[in-house]
Amino acid sequence: MSPNTCDAFDHAEFFIAHKVSRSSLTARSCVCCLIELRKISECLSIYFLSVALLHVAHRISNSGLTDELMNLLYGLLGQFINTGRHCSRRSSVLLLSKAVIMMKAVDDRFKSRNTVQPIDDHNSSDIVELLQLFAVECLKTYRQLEARDFGPEAKIVTTDFEAMYAYKRGDYQRCLQLSTQNVYTLLYADEMPNVHILLPVFIQLLDNEIVALTAPTLIVCPRSSITQLTLSLYLMIQCQLKLRHPVMSLAQTANYMEVAQKRHPVEYIKYTLDQLVLKFIAQKAYYYCRKKRFRWRNVERLYTDYLYWLFYTYNEVESA
Repeated sequence: MSPNTCDAFDHAEFFIAHKVSRSSLTARSCVCCLIELRKISECLSIYFLSVALLHVAHRISNSGLTDELMNLLYGLLGQFINTGRHCSRRSSVLLLSKAVIMMKAVDDRFKSRNTVQPIDDHNSSDIVELLQLFAVECLKTYRQLEARDFGPEAKIVTTDFEAMYAYKRGDYQRCLQLSTQNVYTLLYADEMPNVHILLPVFIQLLDNEIVALTAPTLIVCPRSSITQLTLSLYLMIQCQLKLRHPVMSLAQTANYMEVAQKRHPVEYIKYTLDQLVLKFIAQKAYYYCRKKRFRWRNVERLYTDYLYWLFYTYNEVESA
């Protein structure tokens, strides 16, 4: 993958997810986007589908499943199923079959509601879970197609979003397994994709700590992202802490973090969020190994220095 191609896809990912998060999606606009993006790249059409599903899941969790959102889901899944019928790629065929199953499941839950009362919270949470799970499947397929199209020039792991979802669901053993494999793959890679974790559609897949840690960055640089390696190391350490792994296990992961910090030099603006996340999780591991209770005030100086540097750097860039 050439740097230009890497940057182009990174820009496309951000633009699609940002527009989906900020715009009022309709069934018609979703169908148009899926058709036009498919002309450019099958990867991008699947990426759009995934972030649109996460957007709908977020809206359902806030306001319940309405007729408007149901029509939006029909438009998204119906168009995806219709345009994907002639696809022969195995990953796309599997995703297509899951789309049919999920559409039927959502439809059954929607039709089973009382015609007078709105759908209850329990059914809404079931639908949100279904949408999140299918969106993660779409993102996994997106990574698989990305890895296939861009070949051996770049290291692209396909389970980064799956690991995020496993952690959010409390399946720490599965998350640790996936994240460890991803760290081994990415540790010495020259090129790898970014993950735009600050965008609203992805926040629902994150834990509260990383959301609180990274949220102020949105004020200064909403386009900030972290690499797949940083995300994998963050999840790896968090899972080891949750599962109460021995100190020697954490010490080995700390060595990986040291390598990652050197490969994400702080003088490059694009790695500032990576550095913050890596230093934060290193502090948590340190306090765990010293058998001390971690509190947010333990990283107050780190956080204050980061925010000061961030505002100063971007003010310099804007005035240049």
